[in-house]
Amino acid sequence: MKFIKRINIFNTIESTKMMIFLIIFVFLVLIFLGRMIYVSYTYYRDTMVIQQEQHLLTIAKSTARNLELFVVGKADNLKIIAGNPKFQKRLNVFVKDGIAQPDISSIKAFYEVQKKEIQSVALYDDKGKLIYHCSGGASVKISEQLYNSVDSGNDDVNYVLKTQQSYIGSVYQGIRGDFVFNILQPVFYKERFIGILVATINLNTLYNHLVKPVKVGKKGYVMVKDKKGIILMHPVKEQIGTHVIIKRKEKYPGLNFTELKNLIKRQLTGKEGTAVYHSYWWPDSKLVMVKKLTGFAPAHIGDDFWIVAAPMSYEEIADPIKENLLSTLLIAGGFIIIFSSCIFLIIKIQKNKEALEIKTKYLKELNEKAEELRKSEAQLQHSQKIQTIGTLTGGIAHEFNNLLTPILGYAELMLKDLSQENYWYEDINEIYEAAKKSKELIKQILIFSHRDNNKHYKPVKINELIKETLKLMKSILPSNIDIIENFEDCGYILANPTQINQVIFNLCTNAYDAMKKQGGLLEISMHLIDKDDENILNNEDFSSKKYVKISVKDTGCGMKEKIMHQIFDPFFTTKAVGEGTGLGLSVVHGIVASHNGKIFVESKIGKGSVFNVYFPQMEGQYVDLQNNNNIVLKGDETILLIDDDPSIVNMMKKRLEKLGYKIIAQTNSLKALKIFKKNPPRFQLIITDQTMHHLNGIGVAEKAKAIYPEIKVILMTGFVNEPVKDYINSPLIDDYIIKPVLLNELSQKIRRVLMVNQQND
Repeated sequence: MKFIKRINIFNTIESTKMMIFLIIFVFLVLIFLGRMIYVSYTYYRDTMVIQQEQHLLTIAKSTARNLELFVVGKADNLKIIAGNPKFQKRLNVFVKDGIAQPDISSIKAFYEVQKKEIQSVALYDDKGKLIYHCSGGASVKISEQLYNSVDSGNDDVNYVLKTQQSYIGSVYQGIRGDFVFNILQPVFYKERFIGILVATINLNTLYNHLVKPVKVGKKGYVMVKDKKGIILMHPVKEQIGTHVIIKRKEKYPGLNFTELKNLIKRQLTGKEGTAVYHSYWWPDSKLVMVKKLTGFAPAHIGDDFWIVAAPMSYEEIADPIKENLLSTLLIAGGFIIIFSSCIFLIIKIQKNKEALEIKTKYLKELNEKAEELRKSEAQLQHSQKIQTIGTLTGGIAHEFNNLLTPILGYAELMLKDLSQENYWYEDINEIYEAAKKSKELIKQILIFSHRDNNKHYKPVKINELIKETLKLMKSILPSNIDIIENFEDCGYILANPTQINQVIFNLCTNAYDAMKKQGGLLEISMHLIDKDDENILNNEDFSSKKYVKISVKDTGCGMKEKIMHQIFDPFFTTKAVGEGTGLGLSVVHGIVASHNGKIFVESKIGKGSVFNVYFPQMEGQYVDLQNNNNIVLKGDETILLIDDDPSIVNMMKKRLEKLGYKIIAQTNSLKALKIFKKNPPRFQLIITDQTMHHLNGIGVAEKAKAIYPEIKVILMTGFVNEPVKDYINSPLIDDYIIKPVLLNELSQKIRRVLMVNQQND
């Protein structure tokens, strides 16, 4: 009972710790996701506003162009009439002698065709006297009595009498109260000025024909004002003819016109543009300040210009933006729930495993047979947990390491900037230590679930590694077993040193089990071979040219052929119950496969067995900088840093700059390559993330090496998959590092790569 109580107390304490850790972790994830959502929201909002502003500008420019084309078209029509020889001759006779009427048939025909768009057409003689007027369907000869009742636009006529040039007049209010403007065309006969043709355009007609049909959102509209700020066209008739600021301010003295004044000031310069501002919807009965978008462009009418503006409500684009934000929040919330559940499940599985081991130990003390039953159940549960962890960790390991990178990096930066007496030093150190533990936890889970995938491989001097392992074996093997070593210098392999130790240790232990009763000879040999020299390699899918062959040979009892086919299966063992788990050679096989290697066994009953392991050799020479893993090395080279996560880029930039490096950081891989292409020798090293938008890290390395083969490349990744492992042995990648990155690891990687470069130079 006391033992069970101790178990319950232990479980309670561990559960509390795990819950606190989970809460802290979820809180940090929430902060990170909140920032990402805010950045995404602001980017989407700004993009929508810019796109809508450009759309409004297009509407304003299109309407302005239509107005210009309309006026130019009518002016061209008048030129055609004025250039008619028959019309010129008859008008000349009338002006000169007064004995014949001018030919007005072409004027009447022009008006009949254009009367929906032109208010009137008039003809003046060379003295400025109105001699013919066509308006409202009536064509009349002008008498002295009618002269003063016709809207003649004398200022425009006098201007043409003086200049004898085509002219488009300013807008003025006609005798009917409508706002109009004139298009005037001088008439010549044999280069002698004889009269003026005048077409009067009603702005209300022009508005209904060209401007009013243009739709701008649900509540917006298109309006036109002249270069003095007088409104010429507007959906509210009362606004027409008033100054856009002065008259409105007189009518509504309590309204705020500050932003509208600034906008009108920009518009009156005659340049096109867009704006976001606060104003009022003048057609509304109750005026309330609202936020608007507008695009505006000048319409050049004669020597003057009008301003065409297309305002619309900001709320019409704000609603889709809010809907997008809500969708993003729902997706993020779902991700947090799923991610937290996965983490909680992993922690719970780990806690259950520890509790199960304690209970198994207790039951073993009570009854050996009961312990055997528990052991079988534990093996089954172990297999199920490996499968569960493998499924879960494969999907979340990469994202988890990306999230840990800024947490670990910024905590490390803050620790270096703070003294140990600082109030926050201990708290930040706790965050840093927790992040390191999380990093190691992911490593162990991946290894345990057979999803390590080269997650922490590095160039390893294989001879030294094997010799260190054999030192341990010599100290534990009995004296009746002799060890013979037969090594040649095999250079480097890309490996996890701990796992290689585990392979050699398990193979030697297996040989010991075969010889422990009678003793014997254990021979470990290592040779460098060409792929073509080994027939067995030609029958397998081997990609490297040279391989390191490690042989572990014993003079034990040997194995039957049937057993040889089963020895790498999980939980297969020939030992008595309680003496082995059947996992040793299964683990060896998994480790060798994860190193792109192969393992083969040969055995004869009564003669012994030999295990041959093949690992691909790495090309080139490597400088060993790992005598002290805690050393942080500095430098002064220029490094191009690429990662599409801004938080990771900012954090790593700060860390590397503190080490003395000159950092050019980019979150867009294509832009980074453009910078590199401008001056490749400027950079000594590229540090790039593998998984990025536009172009991944392998792609960046390939293009950079094509531009400048001397450049060195370090690849960063959340996990190393098979394609990346293949590239490690190629000239594209000089080294790689796994997120989250510790400063000492990163600094040593950089110096190792750059020192190799200097040695080659």
